[in-house]
Amino acid sequence: MPPNNIVLIGFMGAGKSAVGAELARILGRQFCDIDREIEDEFGMSISNIFATKGEAFFRDSEIKMCSRVALYENIVISTGGGCFLSAENAINLSKNGIVFYLQVAIDTALKRIHNDKCRPMLDGCDAENTARLLMARREPIYEHFADFIIDANGSIIETVNLILRDLSKVGEPIPV
Repeated sequence: MPPNNIVLIGFMGAGKSAVGAELARILGRQFCDIDREIEDEFGMSISNIFATKGEAFFRDSEIKMCSRVALYENIVISTGGGCFLSAENAINLSKNGIVFYLQVAIDTALKRIHNDKCRPMLDGCDAENTARLLMARREPIYEHFADFIIDANGSIIETVNLILRDLSKVGEPIPV
């Protein structure tokens, strides 16, 4: 059976959640944001999970959530920026999904997340330098697992349209 989920990966600030929600609306599919699912499960923000339980706990929870979500069908999935650092997550979500890497310039990402205080990987440090280092480490992983690389530096609808264009190349029915 060909993959039928759409999986969005990329760095923080790439627009995975906003693009995913709009893409799901246009395609008439359910939307699943992995980070929001984890927040709902534990009743606290990702930042609070990092602060109170630690990154290892969060990453373990993320693996468990991705294992469950990977079994869903015909949905749009938004992942956290570090989700595909786990080979288990990448393999599970790729098995039944077309993976779109929403590629964004570091300056665009930083501008988008500038006022967002809920970025635990950037807490208590030189955020810009840390973001650049994280992106340099993560970008090759995103590229490796991506079926399509999408320029996500534009608006939400521009990014959605690029995804729809590539979905049509693999025979996905696209609403008019």
